[in-house]
Amino acid sequence: MPGIERLAINQATTRDQWGLREAVEGYARHGVRGIAVWRDKLEELGAGAARRLLDDHGMTVTGLCRAGMFTSADARGRRRALDDNRKAVDQAAAIGAACLVVVAGGVPEGSRDLAGARRQVEEALAALLPEARAAQYQRRIVLRRGEERPL
Repeated sequence: MPGIERLAINQATTRDQWGLREAVEGYARHGVRGIAVWRDKLEELGAGAARRLLDDHGMTVTGLCRAGMFTSADARGRRRALDDNRKAVDQAAAIGAACLVVVAGGVPEGSRDLAGARRQVEEALAALLPEARAAQYQRRIVLRRGEERPL
C-alpha cells in the first residue's frame, strides 16, 4: 500500500495559515510530496523561485488552481480573462504542474443566456489550447466538474 509520499494536499487546505514557502516546507517536513498550488500564493514568490523551492523539497505539483472565469458581459472582460488564462498556462508550465484546474465561469451578471455563456467558454478554450500546446504545456486542463481534456 502506498505511503504518505503519494499524498497530495491542495494548498487551499492551509491557505489562511501559510504562504507557498511555508506550505511546501511544512508538507515536506511531514513526508507529503504532492501539492496543488494556488496562483495567488504562487505569485508571492514568482514562478522561478517557486519551481526551485518545489524541486529542492522533492515536491510534485499535481495542479495549479485556478484558471478560467471566461464569461463576461462584454468583449473587454473576455479579453482580460483570456489574457489572465494565458498567464495561468505559462505559470503551470513553469512549475511543472500536472494539470491546470479551470473554473469556467457562469452566466454573466444580468444575463440568463446559459447557451451564450457556454459558447464563451468553448471559444476561450479553443483560443487557449493552441497557445498551451505552443508553450509546450502538454498536460491536462481539468474543468471544474471533473472532465479532463488532454491537450
